[in-house]
Amino acid sequence: PRNTPGLTRLLMKYSGNPELASQLRGWGPHFAAVEDDAPDLNLLDYLLHYLYGIQETLGPDDVQAILSDHVGPRALERMMSIADQLRASGRDEGLRRGRQEGRQEGRQEGRQEGRQQELARLVAKLLTSKFGELDQATTARLAAATSQELDLWAVLLLNANRIEDVLDG
Repeated sequence: PRNTPGLTRLLMKYSGNPELASQLRGWGPHFAAVEDDAPDLNLLDYLLHYLYGIQETLGPDDVQAILSDHVGPRALERMMSIADQLRASGRDEGLRRGRQEGRQEGRQEGRQEGRQQELARLVAKLLTSKFGELDQATTARLAAATSQELDLWAVLLLNANRIEDVLDG
């Protein structure tokens, strides 16, 4: 679609979709058509602001680099102006910082979850070694246990005579 409604539908369709960046590469001609259809470029401004608002992976400089081969100098100037506005308002830096914090938080949560799963496997192995095969309920309980519960069970199983002494201790 080489018109504004078509481009708007595409932007709405890929709102928040991680594939937006790769899809955007093919939409350059559509942005150029909007530039041709709207001499005052207000519509292009609106679409660019919308684009920055629906995703967090591309900053204004990224979008400018992707679309620079397709739009004219006036549109590029508008893109730079919007990028400057976003930087001045702190939104661009805020998005970048938010993405970085999100990645760090995700890595930390992933490591914590991995440690918890490993601890659950270790407690299951120790329980199996001491009391024999575990039933499904016990296996499910281990999988759903918190790190604190698993730590407690690991200590309790050292002196326990029954599996119930561990899990209900």
